[in-house]
Amino acid sequence: MSRVPAARRTGAFTRGERTRVASLPAVERCDETRITWNTGFARRVAERVAAGESPTTVFREAGLGPEIIGRKRIERCAARWRARYTGSKETR
Repeated sequence: MSRVPAARRTGAFTRGERTRVASLPAVERCDETRITWNTGFARRVAERVAAGESPTTVFREAGLGPEIIGRKRIERCAARWRARYTGSKETR
């Protein structure tokens, strides 16, 4: 699996990336361009981010650093889940 710097992560996931990402407990399914997340993971991310932790740290601990899924995907997921599960619309 090639590693692309987070700021330059674009395009579809490779077959190897899809296999690796889909194998993680935080992920329900992964195709070429989309990830379907485990609801429990989304709630944990929302709670931890609301408590002041960095979204990137939480995703890295789950095996999903920005070099794999991209920094923007992490930021957008964390903001969306925080608004959904904690009622906060504030972004980091």
